[in-house]
Amino acid sequence: MDQKQNPFSVYDFLGYLIPGAIFLYILYLGNPFLGIGWRKLLPEYPLLFRHPDAYIPFVIGAYLLGHGLSFLSSVLVEHYAIWIFGYPSQFLIGIHPTSYFSSIPDNKLAARRRKLRKLFWLAGFPFTSLDFILEHFLKIRQLYAKPLDKHLINLIKRKLWIFVGWETGIFRSQYEQKKKVSGNVPIGSIDYFRSVYHYVIENYPAHIASIKNYVALYGFLRTITFIMTMLFWLGVVKMGFVIYRLMNCQTPIESIDWMKFNFITVFIAITWIASYVFFMAFAKFHRRYSLEVLMALASNYDVLPPTKAKDPFCEYFLEPRVPSQVVPNTNPPQVPSATVLGSGTPATVLPAEKSPQSR
Repeated sequence: MDQKQNPFSVYDFLGYLIPGAIFLYILYLGNPFLGIGWRKLLPEYPLLFRHPDAYIPFVIGAYLLGHGLSFLSSVLVEHYAIWIFGYPSQFLIGIHPTSYFSSIPDNKLAARRRKLRKLFWLAGFPFTSLDFILEHFLKIRQLYAKPLDKHLINLIKRKLWIFVGWETGIFRSQYEQKKKVSGNVPIGSIDYFRSVYHYVIENYPAHIASIKNYVALYGFLRTITFIMTMLFWLGVVKMGFVIYRLMNCQTPIESIDWMKFNFITVFIAITWIASYVFFMAFAKFHRRYSLEVLMALASNYDVLPPTKAKDPFCEYFLEPRVPSQVVPNTNPPQVPSATVLGSGTPATVLPAEKSPQSR
């Protein structure tokens, strides 16, 4: 499949350049009230574009800053979402982590990793706290991290069993090692989504545009979530200094700039709420990205496995979980021929699946 690669993709603009520019402008515009002295680092003319020579340094600076913010957001925001919801490719088909700490392997590093996840939760307090509170009282995660209905889950799982199991032989090795297991095939224990993603990109170009758009959107929203979280902590630190001076009588109450104090309070509240709103939007598009890939496989991929007599793998992994599937015998009965309408030549009638009424 021949495709022209643009040196700058949509993700470069949405994922790197725009978040970096937004962060620079927010710091600059909030400087008079936050009082952190950013004007020495962010001179006025590059941000207001009053001089033509300001464009290039601003674009390069915003782009580089966006790369750093995007990486940090993937460490904090995306990891939290994976730890609390599971990968979208898994919770879409009903595979959920039992708790925030359930994916930690039971080894000598388990205690340290639990502490690390607690630190991550505290670092992302603006969105992690609201996520915990609203989920506890309103079950709000059903809006952006809900699984599919049973019909689609069964359809996607069946295609995944065939694609991953038959084409790669991963489940076949499990079958050879252990003839009988209980429950469903442990498809969540392998990284099946990576192979499915590349297969879809190589074979179903009609879905590429949607996939790229969802990737750019969830990357952009993930970075904006991280920016709102950073600004929240920036406001908290500034408020902490103000309160500390009041408590230690270093600043008399009469000399407090109440306009600045109120601005910082509103700034903290807005960034707190905005971080969670953007986090929900990130989770929504992260889910849609995975859903697009899985549905592309489910609606297009149609490789039938061999007969169960030739390969017991299919009898073990497919037939018990797809009751309506018809697997032909090794010696199928003779099927009467029919005449093609208007031709007079006989046509062979192939065995068909059961009708929806007989299922």
